[in-house]
Amino acid sequence: MGLTGYRCAACDGLFMPPRLYCPECGSDERHEVSFTGRGMVRVWTAIHVGPTRYEQEVPYTVVLVELEEGPRVMGRLEPGEKARIGAKLDLSSVDEKRGPVFRIADAGG
Repeated sequence: MGLTGYRCAACDGLFMPPRLYCPECGSDERHEVSFTGRGMVRVWTAIHVGPTRYEQEVPYTVVLVELEEGPRVMGRLEPGEKARIGAKLDLSSVDEKRGPVFRIADAGG
């Protein structure tokens, strides 16, 4: 389990999700890399009325996570976890349909 992203061969920038071109310099030369899955909550929201296919899962929390390596990725928190800006997170799993799922890594903040 892990998060896969890319390192640009031209500018050394890291990015995800996969793109044909580097968002920094536009190069199409890239190498696959693995990210630790550790990061910090930058923004979050609680979804109380979800799309039809997710109605059975509400409420759930969606987070924008800034990974240790720098890229930002959208994901969900484990059910029952309480989000707060700046909270440290660890990757819990990667759901094929929903993307990364994170859990709170610290008790403090």
